[in-house]
Amino acid sequence: MSKHLFIKITYYYLVFQTVVLAMFVVVLSKSFIPNINFFIIGSGSMSPSLSKNSLIITQKQIIYFKNDIITFIPSRPSTFSTLTHRINSLGGNVYVTKGDANLGIDRSLVLPDQIIGSVIYTSLLLGNFYLFLKTDLVLTVLIYLPALTIVYSEIRKIGHFVKIQHHQSIYK
Repeated sequence: MSKHLFIKITYYYLVFQTVVLAMFVVVLSKSFIPNINFFIIGSGSMSPSLSKNSLIITQKQIIYFKNDIITFIPSRPSTFSTLTHRINSLGGNVYVTKGDANLGIDRSLVLPDQIIGSVIYTSLLLGNFYLFLKTDLVLTVLIYLPALTIVYSEIRKIGHFVKIQHHQSIYK
């Protein structure tokens, strides 16, 4: 394999890798699909059903049932901005929730407008991969450095093109 072909293959691999990894991080950081949200489980309160660091996808529902696992905004200040627990019981227009690993029910009732959605997908592997990608070292090595390499390469190509254009205009 020639050196030029190897460099070209490496370049396109870096472009592909950078785009895919950046898209993965961005998609999981923001919700682009209405009523669909991505979260990472931050504690072991739902073990063994949901492990800490699991990626979950939630979807807004019209109605929720006993034993649904829901993600909601707690009414009391908490360490977490959202909680993901199982509906333990229903009481009119309120929900009583409980983490599977917790001994008792949650202290606060959950109102329908606090609910973000019910869990429709979980993956510990994708959650760990996402958290790994978000570390400073990995972001630098797998996203920032390849992106800078691509930008540098494109600037060199532009410079080369400008130089050729300049030489052609001088020698006309």
